[in-house]
Amino acid sequence: MNLNDFFQSSAELFASNTKKGLYTEKLSFKAGNEYLVRLLPYVKEGRAGYHKSIFHFFQYSWRSIKDGRWTYVLSPRTYGEACPITEYYFKVKNSGNEVLFKDIDKRLNYKESWYYNVYVVNDPVNPENNGKVKILQAGRQLQNIIEEACSDDPKKKEKFVEEFDVEDMRKAIFDLSADGINLNINAEPQGDFTSYKSSTFVRRKRDLGLSEADIDTILQQAHDLTAIERNMEVSELEKLFMTTFLGANPDTTAKVAPISAPISASTSVVGMDPIPSFTREEPVKTETISSSESTEPTEVDLNELEAYLNGQTADLN
Repeated sequence: MNLNDFFQSSAELFASNTKKGLYTEKLSFKAGNEYLVRLLPYVKEGRAGYHKSIFHFFQYSWRSIKDGRWTYVLSPRTYGEACPITEYYFKVKNSGNEVLFKDIDKRLNYKESWYYNVYVVNDPVNPENNGKVKILQAGRQLQNIIEEACSDDPKKKEKFVEEFDVEDMRKAIFDLSADGINLNINAEPQGDFTSYKSSTFVRRKRDLGLSEADIDTILQQAHDLTAIERNMEVSELEKLFMTTFLGANPDTTAKVAPISAPISASTSVVGMDPIPSFTREEPVKTETISSSESTEPTEVDLNELEAYLNGQTADLN
């Protein structure tokens, strides 16, 4: 098994059009259970596609004031572009209208996530997932655990070397062979939420009993993580936000929202004094908001995988 190319690709993996079928491939976690998985590299497009091994994205969601349904959108910030929703949020925040801002802040949800392909070793709630390739949506808690394992900090590296008897955790966490390391996802109930802070990489079940042919077959089952969330055109995103969140008519209203009163399902924006409309300004820099696929087996070298992840984690410390 050759994973070298995976490690020698670009240095952006850890840096900073929805397909419904892919949503069904996402793992779900029930509080009070532990799940065992092995992270997978994306090798189906060769070196050019290694950046798809991790998909880091930003998402907004809200209940439509038109029909009450949940709306989920991918923020253009995912691709390093200005996001009109982010701009709007901070314009309202900086407008001095506290009543309107509290209403917006309460109804607009913001989330940062990371997608991974994983091989399921043990799913206690849905055992039919065992032995299959699924999609892991990691929030900040799980991502911190993964990033720590990939850290360049000498003390952290030494800790993992001693604990797992591996030369480099960056290889091991993406390796399906007996040299690999599993991620134990501990879903702990915490009030109305689920905490993943106790999750950790573990030594148990390192040997998954997979042959070289098995590993090649599994790697070919990895999903294109960039295809899960739909990437809207900015104009389409603006129109959706205006109609379903602000209750404005983009065809007749040049401005997008009032600053004189909060917006809710029972509040009309017609006739109100609006704040400035969407612009292409750079968003306020803050993080405080509450291809064709080959069917042939792909050979990748673990040493190149290590070099690749070395680049990805260089800016994390």
